[in-house]
Amino acid sequence: MSDPANEKLMRLENIQSAVAPATNFGALSDILRSAWTVFRFENRRSRTWGRLLIWLIVVLFPGTILLMMRLVDSQSPQQLWISLLFVSVTEMVVILNALLWVAPLIQTELEGKTWLYVAIRPFGRMALTLGKGWNGLSWTLSAGLSSLALAVVLLTLSGVDLTPPKPVPMRDAVQTARFPEPEIEPSERSFDVEDWPETAQRVIVAALQSAAALAALTVLSTIVYSPLFAAIGCIAPRRAMLIAFSYTLIFEVLIALIPAVVNRITVQYHLRCLLTKWIDLGINDVEGRFLSSQSSPAWHVGCLLTMSLLWTVVSLTVVHFRTYVTNDEA
Repeated sequence: MSDPANEKLMRLENIQSAVAPATNFGALSDILRSAWTVFRFENRRSRTWGRLLIWLIVVLFPGTILLMMRLVDSQSPQQLWISLLFVSVTEMVVILNALLWVAPLIQTELEGKTWLYVAIRPFGRMALTLGKGWNGLSWTLSAGLSSLALAVVLLTLSGVDLTPPKPVPMRDAVQTARFPEPEIEPSERSFDVEDWPETAQRVIVAALQSAAALAALTVLSTIVYSPLFAAIGCIAPRRAMLIAFSYTLIFEVLIALIPAVVNRITVQYHLRCLLTKWIDLGINDVEGRFLSSQSSPAWHVGCLLTMSLLWTVVSLTVVHFRTYVTNDEA
């Protein structure tokens, strides 16, 4: 009598354990817990001198280039420096780090012949994709924010006033085009280092306001580009970096500049619209048709977050159903 009762109890426990992941989100918690373990392991393994040196070079590049430009040209307007910060940090640094850290996440496992051990573990594929993607996102985000902070400090100390100009109405823009204003002396466009005590508060506040908006754009750029390049790495692991670079060149550089509906699918379009809405660059109505939109900033942020979620789902779906061939099997 006791044996059938024990067998029935064990059977009920097995059924409950099988149903528990679907009812209590046990499977999702297991995936996230395993992904966090992969992230911690990959983060420790990534702290090598070679990778840290590459990370440092990428971080120092925008600030060094902008400082050299500042030493050569002291008459450029403020909106030019803000635009250069946006291009060099939000685009170049983020995209380059995402290419190096996120795109080859599957190819490194295939080359190291460890993919077989990952694939046979429960939820191993998804945990690996999420964990390595988080690791690449953390390195990319740290590089973008560090590079932005360094560039803002160097430009501010070199005498660049990052206060955005006031917007130019259409009527004033036409009048200025017909009757251009006299040339402004360099001392009126920016401040000298000798005048630092008098202008320190205004300059620091302006730099912090512009840097805060650019930092938010850097975070959004990292959140979108990391899942995007991870999806490319899962779809075409052997040509991930080449395809990601080609996508960036074709879509994010060329198509994003086309004044048509097709540029709405690019990440740079939404980042550029947020830049013009969060930082007043003094553009007129004609220029605003090509550099901005009538949508609210919340709409563009929602589009970027939707892109990030969509590419994450694509990565997990592809890596779950696809069978990858190792180098020996090929």
